[in-house]
Amino acid sequence: MEQRILVIVAHGSSSASSKKATSLFTSQLQIKGYSKIVGFLEKEKPSFEEALENATTQASKILVLPLLLFPARHYKTDVRAAIERTTTRHPGLSIQLLDVLGRGPDLSALLQANAEAALTSMGPRPHGIALVVPGRGASDAKARDEFLKTIRHLQAASSLWALVAPCFHSFAEPSPEQALERARTAGFRTLILQPCLIFPGGIFNGMKRQALDWARRFPEIRVGVGRPLCEAARWLDLISFRIREAEGS
Repeated sequence: MEQRILVIVAHGSSSASSKKATSLFTSQLQIKGYSKIVGFLEKEKPSFEEALENATTQASKILVLPLLLFPARHYKTDVRAAIERTTTRHPGLSIQLLDVLGRGPDLSALLQANAEAALTSMGPRPHGIALVVPGRGASDAKARDEFLKTIRHLQAASSLWALVAPCFHSFAEPSPEQALERARTAGFRTLILQPCLIFPGGIFNGMKRQALDWARRFPEIRVGVGRPLCEAARWLDLISFRIREAEGS
């Protein structure tokens, strides 16, 4: 029987909460017919390429799952280059790279679910709610365009939000604080910050802290913060569907 391995590519983090969430996800994801191994792009071991090389000793077919939302540098350069070097060392080896996770309406549905849960936890719903969605940010224009497409999906799919405002942690403006301030000056008094991030960690915690610090300056404003995507009820369903989809292609 053909041995198959799913190589999970995570970004990597020095944050204990991010490491714990990545480990939990890896243990929870069960794909029939595949064993699993995880590799990291930064800050943690094994590296993605080391994980790939390890997989070559165990399987003749490798499926690569990138835990990346948009096609920025890591996906287009780092991941693809590691796969190319590995296939050069092992001619005839089958390595299939899955697409990034942010394409299509699935991501906007996860953002919607987490943002709505944050709103529900705040009590009665007022009219006129602003949703601020910060992404990680990227120097790659196509990755930014894909993020903005997700925001348009989100706005078109729900009438709950009177405003859906994208923003960026880095590489582009507006920043999360600038987006919150624009919503406030536009007259909104209930704001939800829903980070477009897979795992908790330094960036997520920084966004949350920044939003809550900003809110303390304006007692008349209510601010809620949504959970990371990995805590959405349908997160594992999305991953499993993407793998089954690749298997059928």
